[in-house]
Amino acid sequence: MSYQHTQYSPATLRIAVLVLLAVVGTTVAVNGSRAGLAVILLTALIVGVALAVFSRLTIEMTDAEVRAVFGWGWPRRVVSLSDIVSVTGVRNSWWYGFGIRWFPGGTLWNVWGLDGVEFDLGDARKVRFGTDEPEALMAALSGRVQTF
Repeated sequence: MSYQHTQYSPATLRIAVLVLLAVVGTTVAVNGSRAGLAVILLTALIVGVALAVFSRLTIEMTDAEVRAVFGWGWPRRVVSLSDIVSVTGVRNSWWYGFGIRWFPGGTLWNVWGLDGVEFDLGDARKVRFGTDEPEALMAALSGRVQTF
């Protein structure tokens, strides 16, 4: 492995606390309804799993590919170094959001922050991986692909 870095979302704990407070408040409001309580607990479980999965993003680079992996290994996006036409350091707009998102021209994989690295795959396809250390990823890619 020639490069590996994991970035964590500082907002995940805050969101989890807000979800917990919402679940407790809604549970009190339901006032003993089993069906209502089941829906609330199922929703809390789904949100909790989603928060756990999307709370960290690991970017790994080998001799053949660059991978972005959320949470425990899924979802993941693999970009072959041979498919990359060029690489550029980028600053994402805040409205592109976090998680897996579409932006004009491609997809963005981001857990937190606005910095990232954009991979031009030709044929007007682009993939961006958000990272809090774009310079280190660009340095690891230097000499393997064309960087800008």
